[in-house]
Order: sequence, then structure tokens, then C-alpha cells
Amino acid sequence: MAKERFVEIDILRGTAMLFVLFAHCTTVVFRFDNSAAVIVLNKIFMIASPTFILISGIVMGFRFSQRKDEFMTERFYMIDRGIFMLSVVHILILITHYFLFAGSMDGFKWVLITDSVGVAVIFSALFLPDLTIKTRISLGIALYTISWMIVPVHVRFSGLDILKEILFGSTDIKPMVYGFYIVPWLSFFLIGTCFGERIGLLLVVKNWGAIIRFLLMTGIIFISVAALIKLPHFFAKTMDLPVSHIGFFSLITSPYQKYPPSPVYFLFFGGIALTLLSGIFIFRDSIAMKVYGKFIVVFGRNSLFVFILQYYIYYQLYHSSTQSYNPYLDLF
Repeated sequence: MAKERFVEIDILRGTAMLFVLFAHCTTVVFRFDNSAAVIVLNKIFMIASPTFILISGIVMGFRFSQRKDEFMTERFYMIDRGIFMLSVVHILILITHYFLFAGSMDGFKWVLITDSVGVAVIFSALFLPDLTIKTRISLGIALYTISWMIVPVHVRFSGLDILKEILFGSTDIKPMVYGFYIVPWLSFFLIGTCFGERIGLLLVVKNWGAIIRFLLMTGIIFISVAALIKLPHFFAKTMDLPVSHIGFFSLITSPYQKYPPSPVYFLFFGGIALTLLSGIFIFRDSIAMKVYGKFIVVFGRNSLFVFILQYYIYYQLYHSSTQSYNPYLDLF
């Protein structure tokens, strides 16, 4: 018997994709615009990546909650999808980097967000049925903590240094690899699967109030914890204490530290995302949400295609029409 398709999940996924489109618009189309408005927009749309990963995890957890009996038989399909993202999708996106980075090899030194999702999908296909929600949350926190313990370590052995950066990231100003380092983003995805499983169970009984309370309260808790982590650095900086100038301390308490992602970045923007997503369920019966839903579900149900397409629109077509020097080259 076919499982019911909940349009709210497609709206969640489409909303995440909309954030991504806006984020790339500000960072690529307005990359030479240093006006206050663009700077603010760049900071606001940093919500895109945590939302994209979080909702990818939510969709996986939702799918697991709805199809536990079929999940085992669908493992090979999900593993194939993960491999597809790590290979074909990776190549398709890196082709656009050739244009954005003016043919420089630096454009290929990237771990893409689809790479992290691909690894997370494969991991989930293999281990999700054997991991309880509490275990996944504990594992996600443990992996994330370990990643930040390894990030400052400089590996001297050839080859292992690159592998270390791909998996965990680097605090160097000019890292060998740039982008969405696997382990920290995998940890956030795993926590997302827990949210998705919870939402899936509540959707079956159509308990909208419980879903709204869950998303809203979790979002508020995320933002509050982010503020608590940020608070010591805020006071240290206000009083000009020496500790406020320690690079590592500043990194892990910055809401704008994305590569690798700081705990405050994940919690703050992830909390905002969850709070905003609760609005989808609060206004699910409103005319405005129904109109928005008809538009956004197209993005949600074709999210991977839209994600790849926007790279060609922004990175290839737009960049080819402007032929401007690319400041991203200064990252390496």
C-alpha cells in the first residue's frame, strides 16, 4: 500500500532550496557590492546551508518513520543515490567552478554540500535502522565534538593532511580544501533525522499542534544555547580580555564561522530555521500558505535538479556574461 505523501515535507524541502537560491544570488550576483544592505543579506542567508542539511536529515528521518518495513529493501537505492551525489553530481557542479574560478585548479579543491549529503545518505542507509533517536543524537554530538578537537591539529604526513581536511576541516587562512567538511555536516544531518522521525510519527496522526510545539520549542532551545555559548566571548571582548583575541575561542563562538561550522553557527541558524519552519504548520491552512505551497513544492520535489541547475545559472551563465575577476581565488 502506498504511503501518503505529505505536502508539508515538500514545502520544507522547497523552502530550504529557496534559501540556497537567495544565498547564492547575494554571494555571486552581488559579490562586488560592499553596501550595508548586501552585507546584511549575506549574513541573513547564511541560514541556507544549515537549513538544507537539517531538512535533508528531516526528510530521511521522515522517510524512515513512514517506511520502516520497506527501508531495508530500499537501502541499495539510497546507497546508489549517495554514490550518485558523490560522483555525477560532484562532477556536474565542479564544471561550473571552472567558469567561476576562471579555469584555476583552486575551483576543484572543494568539498560540496552534496558530498556531505551523499555520505550522510549512505551512512543512514547502512545504520539508521540500528540506531535509536537517542543514539543518533549522542553520535551526532560526539562526531561534532571530535571534529573540532581534530580541526586545529596539523597533520604532517602527505595525503593524510588532505584527508583530514576533507573529513574535519582546517582553521588555516588558506586551507588545502575548502567547503562542507564531511564529519561536522554529517553530525548535523544525523540530528535532523531524529527530528524527521519525530515529525513523521506526528504527521501520521495529523497532530499539527504537537509538530508546531516541537519545532518552535526546539528552535528556541537551539537559539538559547547558541546565545549561552556566545555570551562568554561577548563579555570577554567587551572587557577587552586577552582570551577574546584567541583565534580558536573566537572561531567556535562565531555565528558566522561556516568553514568548518562552529557550534554557534549551527545552533543559531538551525534554530532560526526550525522556528521559521514551524510557521509552515501554523499557517498551513491559510490562503497565503496554499499559494506559496503550490509554488514551492516544485522546488521541493525536484530539489536536486534545481540545486544543480542554479549552479549553471549563477556560476556559468551569469559569470560568463560579466567576465569579472573572481574574489573567491583569494581564498586559497
